[in-house]
Amino acid sequence: MANPVLQQKKSPEAKNSSALNDNSDVTNYIKSFRSNELIIGLCGAIGAGVKSLKEQLCISLKSQGYKIVDIRLSRLISNYYPLLEEELLKLSGYERYSRFQDLGDELRKKN
Repeated sequence: MANPVLQQKKSPEAKNSSALNDNSDVTNYIKSFRSNELIIGLCGAIGAGVKSLKEQLCISLKSQGYKIVDIRLSRLISNYYPLLEEELLKLSGYERYSRFQDLGDELRKKN
């Protein structure tokens, strides 16, 4: 008995792409998926100038019409550990950074 031949089903994308005949069709097809959204993450050692970089980056992006949403991991960590909020507010400098790094490591292990 002969083995049946398996046919691969074409995905909707493959069906659409087969209809793309020339470069303008391909270009328009690709442009239909474009987004103007940017996600930029900044981190660095204490004193490395990340704050200045962020400020300049925000100025530049705002001048190009981007809306800036500043997500600070330290705020997210504080919100996740509300019972530690008072302790975290008292910390500064190296102690603060070290404690937030430890809490961030703990969150990554849990999630």
